[in-house]
Amino acid sequence: MEKSLVDRIADIDDDRRQTSTRLRKAFQAHMDEVSLRFKGYRRTLIVLFILTSLLMMTLIWLWFSQSVEVKRLAQQSAMNSFIYAGLQTNQSDRRSMAELIRRVDEIERKLAQTTPQIDTEWPATSTQPSANALTRSIEALSMRVDAIEREFHSLDTSPVGDTGEIHDALPRDHFAGASIDTDVPERITSAREKPPATVPSAPEESSARQIPNDLPVAEISNPEMPDLDLQESRQRLEAKIAAARAQQDSNQSADQLPIDKLIDARLDRLENEYQRLLSQLDAPAVQSVRTSAAVSDDMNVEKLAPPVTGTAEQTQESAENIELDLTKIALQLIGFYDQNELLEFISAESMPSTVYVRRETYRGRPWFALIHSLYDNRQAATEAIAGLPDELSRLDIWLRQLPPGTTLERIELHKGN
Repeated sequence: MEKSLVDRIADIDDDRRQTSTRLRKAFQAHMDEVSLRFKGYRRTLIVLFILTSLLMMTLIWLWFSQSVEVKRLAQQSAMNSFIYAGLQTNQSDRRSMAELIRRVDEIERKLAQTTPQIDTEWPATSTQPSANALTRSIEALSMRVDAIEREFHSLDTSPVGDTGEIHDALPRDHFAGASIDTDVPERITSAREKPPATVPSAPEESSARQIPNDLPVAEISNPEMPDLDLQESRQRLEAKIAAARAQQDSNQSADQLPIDKLIDARLDRLENEYQRLLSQLDAPAVQSVRTSAAVSDDMNVEKLAPPVTGTAEQTQESAENIELDLTKIALQLIGFYDQNELLEFISAESMPSTVYVRRETYRGRPWFALIHSLYDNRQAATEAIAGLPDELSRLDIWLRQLPPGTTLERIELHKGN
């Protein structure tokens, strides 16, 4: 009994130990499975984080690229709009000039059509007037010529309309009550071939201009004007019309700028604006040195000491201050804080006979900028860069715009052995 009880207790103890071992193994297996699962989740999260970061960086890059492209397109659109406006203005001017030529041709055609009317309404057998009546008639015709000239000058600003406006603008009231047709200057007859013997020769236009302006209007309008005087007046009128047309043609050729010139002018303005902004951002000198009048006078007469190079050749410099009258483009080579270093550089390098120095301040210290030469425009300065020696062309050359009134120090170089 006692033995069986001990065996039973031993069996229970063995079962407890086996159960405990199985529980530990099951827990360890569960922990390994959970750890492996979390490791997969961790890798997934890391990959997702990397992908999200790349996506955000791509979106930011695209946004910046789009903003830059939008600014570029806006500038290009503004430039195209300006050029298109200039082209439209040029085309409108051409149409206006073409319409003006058409109106002048129409006027000449109408004047030519009035010749038969004058032949029928002004018989060649009319009574010849006196010399005073002839001069008054010439004065009346001169007034009409002046009216036509004023009409030609007003065509540039007046809207294009019917060609009959020129005839309506003529001073017809000076010919009221007379039988002379409004287109008398167009009479073409053979009176020059057979001048009347009893009529004295018509005075010149200069004498006709001396007639007083207070004569009655009825005396100016003489229905018995000779054909000879009409022929001379018509020739003067045609000469003045031809001169007016020549003036209009010259104005047209001066006003019509080619498209290339408009584009070049716009590009020059953009280049000047770009250089101005660049000079504000990258200029090594931002403030001019304002010296007193006494110091300036001393500098005008100062002779710079001749620095000696490694060879037997010496360079002597004579300096004086100058003030620019016009805007110049400076070909600036280099700058120094020390004036002696500037003079040594001038002596050591191949320089022209005349160089310029601009005194400025940079970061609170004196700054001496060496200018190779001055030019009237940027194109000439750019072409001059190609002719510089190799040691100078390797420098950081700056094409700098100098406004009128800029003070420079001009140095004359005299080289000798």
